[in-house]
Order: sequence, then C-alpha cells, then structure tokens
Amino acid sequence: MRHIRLTEEERQELEHLYKTSLNSVVRERSFCLLLSNKGHRIIEIAEITNLCRQTVSSVLTAWESSRSEDKHLTLSTAPGRGAKIKINPVGDLLPQLIENHSHNLNPIPNELEKKYGVKVCRSTLQTF
Repeated sequence: MRHIRLTEEERQELEHLYKTSLNSVVRERSFCLLLSNKGHRIIEIAEITNLCRQTVSSVLTAWESSRSEDKHLTLSTAPGRGAKIKINPVGDLLPQLIENHSHNLNPIPNELEKKYGVKVCRSTLQTF
C-alpha cells in the first residue's frame, strides 16, 4: 500500500486543477494524487478513474521523485509525445504536385520519396 502525503498547499492546488483545468490528463492525474492522499490503494484508484494500474503507479512515482518546485510539471504530458507529421517539410510543395497529378495521386508518394526523402502513403496525402 503506497500513499502520497500532500501538504495543505499541494492539496488545494490539486483540487483547483482537478476542478478547473481544461486538460483532461492534468485533471485525471490530479484526481489520482488526491485519492492517494485520502488513503486509497493504487488498484482502487485505477478502478475509480478507469485508468490502468501501471498508469496510476507512474503518476505517483513521478510526483514522489520530482522536486517540490517541479511537481506541477509531472501532471501534464511531456512535450514531443505523439506521431510527428511527415509531410511538414514538403507541405508547401504539395499543392503543385497535386495539381500536376490531379486525377491520380499514386505517383506523388514515389516522387516525394525519390526527390525529398519523405516516405508517405496515398492515404496520408488524402488526409493532408
């Protein structure tokens, strides 16, 4: 049984974030910490918040291992997460390529790969 002990100031800040934050990840993580402070076990917190047990454990570990002035940074998602957009380097060239091959997009991925080293599929072009 692992519990996070919050100071009164931390508890008030987390309650404020839980109630007012527009970011759902920050709200979930704040709620996990508040529940842990109330004495709930990790498995109980996971069931209440509908998160994986490992996710709850990671949130608690990150909070415990951070310095007091950096604790609020553990609540948000780290920058750089998620898939990177492949087409950005050649995005300004795409309208011209599409105009040249308006009825058939199949040659465009080959041309992008040969000339610019950007490997994309036809469906990526359609969503761009």
